[in-house]
Amino acid sequence: MTGAPISMVRRAFTQREPLAAILFDLDHFKRVNDNYGHATGDAVLRAFATMLVDRLPPSAAIARLGGEEFVALLDRTTLRGAWLAAQSVRAALPAIGSHLPPITVSAGLAALEPGDTIAALIDRADQAAYDAKRQGRNRICPVPDLPVADAPFVRAG
Repeated sequence: MTGAPISMVRRAFTQREPLAAILFDLDHFKRVNDNYGHATGDAVLRAFATMLVDRLPPSAAIARLGGEEFVALLDRTTLRGAWLAAQSVRAALPAIGSHLPPITVSAGLAALEPGDTIAALIDRADQAAYDAKRQGRNRICPVPDLPVADAPFVRAG
């Protein structure tokens, strides 16, 4: 990522505004290619990329890192805001396309810290995505403290 992402980081530091990264990693994507073929795998990747553009803020910088990994930088966004954005994408995946195999996504979040580079920010988001995979996939890590109005419904006992 060059250009806009670099200016996003500079602006965040200069304006003292939050900036967050989300690293999305499609779960078990190799199975899609193995079971449905690479053309279908490519269609899934295109549909997921379109979903990111449609569901994330217009100011987001979105890129495919390679394989089945995508990253989004969200300006003026806290970790909580990034979680809500990532959750919106994750929740919409069942509707990605009736002609495509079902997929899930694990995502990792990171917030810009003083002295960060884009590489360091994305690396922390990548490590958080690995945490999501280790915790069972189809989830977002870390889960920030959410106000009751934003927290998912949990049924008591």
